[in-house]
Amino acid sequence: MRVQQSGKPEEQEVSAESGEHYSMRLTPSFTSQRAQDLLLVSFTDVSGLKATEASRLQLQLVIDSLSELVAVLGPDGRIRLVNQAWSDAAQRRGAALARVGVGANYLEACRTAPEVNRGLEAVLLGSQEQFSAEYPCKDGEREPWFRMHASRMRDGSGVVVSHLELPGRRGGGP
Repeated sequence: MRVQQSGKPEEQEVSAESGEHYSMRLTPSFTSQRAQDLLLVSFTDVSGLKATEASRLQLQLVIDSLSELVAVLGPDGRIRLVNQAWSDAAQRRGAALARVGVGANYLEACRTAPEVNRGLEAVLLGSQEQFSAEYPCKDGEREPWFRMHASRMRDGSGVVVSHLELPGRRGGGP
């Protein structure tokens, strides 16, 4: 066994026939003369973590199938999750993903649009359940219009934001 030869602990994931998942850790135990006395084996049930990861992956697949640009914000306004359309749009526009990607504070990114910023803050704080706004967005030679919609999550843990291009609306004022 490698653990006995190397003298270093190792960890690996194992599955039981019943379907549970465990993290198995093998740790050698030594006497003061560095002679190996025991091999300690410990198991930690990680079934819940596996189920959570599978749910997260399923959610990502669902939101990636949407053509709207979707982001999930935490209660502090930080972006927790985005779909592929959101990431693709940010790259096309040259927006720094650090400014609009996972971990970024979306309220900070919206500071230049005070109405949107106030609406998002109201939804995050729970004084409004939803907020919508329409806005133009310079995209190279184009200036398409978008409808942004923010909805408070039912458990109050954050806000889902979506942006949908309005194909019939171009340039000019609202």
